[in-house]
Amino acid sequence: MRGAGLLFQGRFFSVGKMVCLFLLLLCMVSAGMVYGADEAAAFAEVKAKAERGDSAAQLMLASRYADGVGVAADRKKGFYWLKKAADSGYPPAEFTLGWMYEQGLFGQKADLKKAALWYEKAAEKGDSKAQLCLGMLYFAPGKLKQDFRKAAQLLAQSARQGQPAAQYFLGMMYEHGNGVEADFETAVALYRDSAQQGYGSAQKKLDALQREGKVLASGPERSSPEATLAAAQAGDPVAQMAMVLLLLKGEAFERDLPKAMEWAQKSAEQGHLPAMQELSLFYMLGKGVEKDTETGLKWMRKAADAGYAPSQYDLGVYYQYFSGERADEMKARYWYTKSAEQGFAMAQVNLGNMYERGQGVPPDMRLAAKWYLAAAQQGYPLGQYNIALMYANGRGVPQDTQKADYWYFAFLENGEAVVNPILDAIAAEQEGKKVPGWLDFMLRNGDVIGNIIRDWGEMRYGRY
Repeated sequence: MRGAGLLFQGRFFSVGKMVCLFLLLLCMVSAGMVYGADEAAAFAEVKAKAERGDSAAQLMLASRYADGVGVAADRKKGFYWLKKAADSGYPPAEFTLGWMYEQGLFGQKADLKKAALWYEKAAEKGDSKAQLCLGMLYFAPGKLKQDFRKAAQLLAQSARQGQPAAQYFLGMMYEHGNGVEADFETAVALYRDSAQQGYGSAQKKLDALQREGKVLASGPERSSPEATLAAAQAGDPVAQMAMVLLLLKGEAFERDLPKAMEWAQKSAEQGHLPAMQELSLFYMLGKGVEKDTETGLKWMRKAADAGYAPSQYDLGVYYQYFSGERADEMKARYWYTKSAEQGFAMAQVNLGNMYERGQGVPPDMRLAAKWYLAAAQQGYPLGQYNIALMYANGRGVPQDTQKADYWYFAFLENGEAVVNPILDAIAAEQEGKKVPGWLDFMLRNGDVIGNIIRDWGEMRYGRY
């Protein structure tokens, strides 16, 4: 649950299409998620609102016609309501219409100029998804006239709002000097921001750089720990946050929790969102300071309100498991949704689990499967595991053993990153060593993770 550096808040071109398709999926999913199982009644309610001129309802209606939810699928009617919502100036609809034109969907011919026009309308209103997709059109060869400078500007706008794909691609531009002055340290910080939100390509990039000895695993790079300290002392909030990580790791400097907490405080007071998140954990866990849940929540909420996806996720975890009030499941779902809509994979899995179990919301297997799939497509192991189960059992998706097998094998490739640290920590605990806070949480709330560990041996030898 630890935050990473958020700078401008930063594979190649074939991935750009997948990135924007994923964002479109999130847009459509979030449009329909307020309704329960009575799809016909829900459709009638949405249609009535759309006919009264509600732009959000018009976009929902377009989604329902596209997917055939509560009504027979009709792409012409779907496009009609999508265009109507976009013409009203509703940014999510403008973004979605741009994607329709880019890909030639809803019976429309692909038209990159029209796609760019609608992306630009939404981007100018601050829509981070449109900023990302328009940036990718300028970034990729064979799309619009390639313009790295425009691409970098748009990706920076999207990255500032926490879009993990924008952070990743902007990191690539800084690494290679495309449209911006090459800056490896900035590139690495952007990769870390993206990876912290569960973006699989960014984590793979960092892993590769670590294997090549170009970055440390401990935190954002400067020319040296001494240079990081000097920059922190000069008031650089990013360097101050880097000092927090160095002091927690205890490699370049002696491990010092109170001093790390001081640096987190200095950085947080300058508005650095990852530092706000880290400071909240110092207070909530009593690290380097007397435990103070109320102050910790204040800092976590401040970062979450500013749109920082890891803090939104952590607030969801707090309300779901630690507040002590069952009614707070609604708050948990609210914050998980905020984080999940930004592409934060852990929040997507937890949100899917709430829909699957009916916690704080009526059970909805279709939405559970969509959120699990969103996380799985980013390479997040728990998402891959859960969507495999959904396909295996035909829950929320048509039963499909081939897709179940595909996601099981994807999980097996990645799952050791989740399971092995848990098993190692359990072994350490059995040897009398102190149990880390995260392990204690999992042991006490182990219904999900326990199932994974229990099934691990079975899956290693194949379920089918």
